[in-house]
Amino acid sequence: MERFDTFLDTILDGEKDKDLLKPIFMEQMVRDYKYYRKKGYGDQEAADQTLYYFGTREAVLKKRDDFELQDEHKKFLEWYPKLIRGGLACIAVIPLLFLFLIFTLEAKLRFLVLWIVSIIIIAVFLILVDYKHYQYKDLLEKREDNRP
Repeated sequence: MERFDTFLDTILDGEKDKDLLKPIFMEQMVRDYKYYRKKGYGDQEAADQTLYYFGTREAVLKKRDDFELQDEHKKFLEWYPKLIRGGLACIAVIPLLFLFLIFTLEAKLRFLVLWIVSIIIIAVFLILVDYKHYQYKDLLEKREDNRP
């Protein structure tokens, strides 16, 4: 376990989130070590296999990026239903308001244009929110497929 601590200190040297990442990586390394021990590896071999898995700086940084992506996705998922509901509410209320103004006021052309533009803007907003959701889902699935 001391080898793991030294290894992580070397790999994460200079990283701004070192104190946050080190316990997460240490827990995962210990879990991998125990897995290799259960498979019948000796102490030294299990530690070597674990260090080999985490052996490159790129692998550690990729794992950090995975954690950050998952955190971003979780935050987005908290807002996603609210954004969709808000967009659908806006697409129901705002165009109806402009439609009402078209028939009650003199400037019919101006409100007709605002009515059309409002529908387009809200539709684009909903498309962008859903596309962002799709991007997160697709990226996380691709990263899951590339895991050992």
